[in-house]
Amino acid sequence: MRKIAVVYGGSSFHHTTYNEPKYRQYIEELIYLPDLAETSLDKYDVILFPSQLHMKLVVSVKEKIMEFANQVELLLHLVLNRWNGFQINDGKIASLISGGG
Repeated sequence: MRKIAVVYGGSSFHHTTYNEPKYRQYIEELIYLPDLAETSLDKYDVILFPSQLHMKLVVSVKEKIMEFANQVELLLHLVLNRWNGFQINDGKIASLISGGG
């Protein structure tokens, strides 16, 4: 099974949802977004970025996200945020550009 990490921003609904046993059984680690810069992503195959993350914090770790995205098979982003400026040139990675300009 793939090792899946979920990045969350500290919202209670993210924390509650991803700790629900029916989802948690598939998640290797919950990564708090402010800690992402200091977290090694080497052991993960998939990282899920849920909607409603603080985009200034996401942009602050853009290089780390892009480095990971260019080395793995799948990076998931749920589409309610705007991910302007994130471009992946490999068809095997889920689109990071969503929600308009």
